[in-house]
Amino acid sequence: MADWTTISDTSVDPDAPLTSQLGYAWRDNPIAIAEGATGAPRILIGAIERLTTGAQVRLRNDGLAGAATGTALDFGILQSGSITVEFTPRRTATTVDLVRIRGGIPTSIYSASGADTARTRTISVLPGDRITLAWTGSNADDGISAARMRTGGADYWPVSIAAGVPEGNTYN
Repeated sequence: MADWTTISDTSVDPDAPLTSQLGYAWRDNPIAIAEGATGAPRILIGAIERLTTGAQVRLRNDGLAGAATGTALDFGILQSGSITVEFTPRRTATTVDLVRIRGGIPTSIYSASGADTARTRTISVLPGDRITLAWTGSNADDGISAARMRTGGADYWPVSIAAGVPEGNTYN
């Protein structure tokens, strides 16, 4: 791990000499920031890569059946932006609910019955959001044959949803 070195204003004045200590600080300080070294400034949530919609699968769950009810996707969001969620209900009797939960308040993105047709929805997301994709049916043949979360190439940073709902964070 790189150490953080505070660079004084006098060491970068126009007439200040270029020292090896200053060169090492310029080299090591960005690494120290990324590694969270003691004394280094912290990276804020808004600096994390934004999510955009697209075709790159970042989260998937296949072959979901065998129960009258179930959950295909349930994940938390650390980044802001937009994602694409795609899914295919297995039977006409299957009701699918796609929900975004923000600050503890659920918002329905999609809720309908139908079968064998892929559905695609774009969802605007913020850090702390939770996305759930669940089904309700009448027998064990109900379910979702494919569930995907896609981005435009941005990496998805997974976040645990079991620990509670984040609140009070600032991001842009």
